[in-house]
Amino acid sequence: MKLPIARERAETELNSIRQETALSIQNARAQAKNEQGKTTEDVINSKKNSRRANSSHPRRKRLPTYLKSEKTPSLKKKKLLLTLLKHVEK
Repeated sequence: MKLPIARERAETELNSIRQETALSIQNARAQAKNEQGKTTEDVINSKKNSRRANSSHPRRKRLPTYLKSEKTPSLKKKKLLLTLLKHVEK
């Protein structure tokens, strides 16, 4: 694969992740407005906690230690794309 094509694909993927993140923050803000007394951070944290509770299944495979520090799959994807972009730029 040629480097300019790989870079372009990585940039488009990164832009789509940024758009998804912005949209989820907007949704959290709207939900916080609907629920009296909650801030946007409360809504985001409650979603994270429910996601964690649902994902703890006994037959679930353990993650490798280098991935354990990551919180969400999109964050992993974003970091991998950023490292890819850094290597492509060199």
